[in-house]
Amino acid sequence: MRVRHVRSHLLVTRYVLPKLQHKEQPNVIVCAKAPDTTPREGGRYESSVYAQVVTARVLDNMPLNRQAKAWTRDGYPTAVSVLLGMFHHAAFLLAPIYDRLVKELQAAEYVCADETPQPMLSPGKGKTHRGWMWMGLCDAVIAYRFDESRSAEAVRKLLGTRVKNLMVDGYSGYSNAAIDGGRAACWAHARRGIYELRED
Repeated sequence: MRVRHVRSHLLVTRYVLPKLQHKEQPNVIVCAKAPDTTPREGGRYESSVYAQVVTARVLDNMPLNRQAKAWTRDGYPTAVSVLLGMFHHAAFLLAPIYDRLVKELQAAEYVCADETPQPMLSPGKGKTHRGWMWMGLCDAVIAYRFDESRSAEAVRKLLGTRVKNLMVDGYSGYSNAAIDGGRAACWAHARRGIYELRED
């Protein structure tokens, strides 16, 4: 057995689009359209490039500036802002799928949820402040949502207000998500309280 590395690369296809004079209207010039294979109308990059940018950033933890360097090394210099535009446009295109996942989460019989502090840049201030990454989990779905606050409103945006059985920690903001349902604490938090009582 032999293993060989074949580096992935960008494949550029150039289209020559003919311009023709209208037979009946000599002053009208008609130009052929390029094949419609891009997520943006008149765009340069096909869907496979968008998928690569998102996958490398999210799954491989490769920042966009490093991706831009790799593209330059492969002979296709690209600004980081171009990759950022693709990343954001991909998020826009995937929004309906995300919305469906959140609806399935909110309708599930049992949901586990948690929040994790996440530092974020403060534009113009040159420093970071604390944001929050919220997570909801059920049998079929894991959904995430970032919010700058740890308010009950942030919980509502992800979980809604009608979760039937919600397992979370002791944070009171989760109470609004299970107005008509039940709320349970996880074993870890229950053990922590018993341990603290024993220490006292």
